[in-house]
Amino acid sequence: MKLRAGKDNIVFNGPDEQFVGGRVMGADAGIGGTYGVYPELLMEADRCVREDDLEKALQIQLKINDLISELTSFKGNLYDVMKLILAKRGVSVG
Repeated sequence: MKLRAGKDNIVFNGPDEQFVGGRVMGADAGIGGTYGVYPELLMEADRCVREDDLEKALQIQLKINDLISELTSFKGNLYDVMKLILAKRGVSVG
């Protein structure tokens, strides 16, 4: 990723289920649709990658993937489900 883009470019990883893998392969960050529901896990996974604690980063990614599976298992619009979860966490989502 970063090798092709060059050090002067910022590379984002897209698939939520592959955040850690993308970071390990050189992405500077991730840009995912479900990240807002579990930002603390993403921040911790990112910290683990930066500190080269890849075993812990993988365990966090597996938790993230479980959450994504739960999010997508509900009937209805994914973003409506995410807004409901955020509202229950005390986040005003309009």
